[in-house]
Parts: sequence; structure tokens; C-alpha cells
Amino acid sequence: QDQQDQQDQQDQQDQQDQQDQQDQQDQQDQQDQQDQQGQEGQEGQEEPREGEISRADMERILESLERQEAEVQAKLRAAQLREKGREQSKNIEKDW
Repeated sequence: QDQQDQQDQQDQQDQQDQQDQQDQQDQQDQQDQQDQQGQEGQEGQEEPREGEISRADMERILESLERQEAEVQAKLRAAQLREKGREQSKNIEKDW
């Protein structure tokens, strides 16, 4: 009976120790997360409000639009050069 009581007390103590360790880990994780959020805020990267996009997303979108615009301009120039080439070939006079 005494051994059973001692074993039960030991089991309870082990469970309490595990719970304490888990609580400490949770607190540490929460503190790390708060510290990380604080550092991000200090770097000037604010979280976007609802309905807004972040600065990084805006920059990616802008870069994508600039690349697309460059491609469209290149295609347009190529088409204009082809058209000029056709016009010049039609206007060639043969004097033979």
C-alpha cells in the first residue's frame, strides 16, 4: 500500500513537472513571437490593414507590371519594324 502511494505521488510529481515544462516552453514561444513582431515593426514593415497589401507585395506587383510592359513594348517595336520592312519592299522601283 505504501509503495502504491509513493508511486502515485511520483506519477503526480512527474505530471506536474511535465506541465510546468510545457508552460515554460509556451511562455518562451510566446515571448519569442512577440519579440519577432516587435523587430519587424521596428524595421518599418508594418502589417497591412484589412483590404490593403503589404509593401513587399506592392513592389512585386510593380516589378511584374514593369516586365510585362517591357515585353509589350518590345513586341510593338518588332511589329512596327516588320511593317516598315513590308512598306519599303513594296515601294522598290525597278528600272530595267
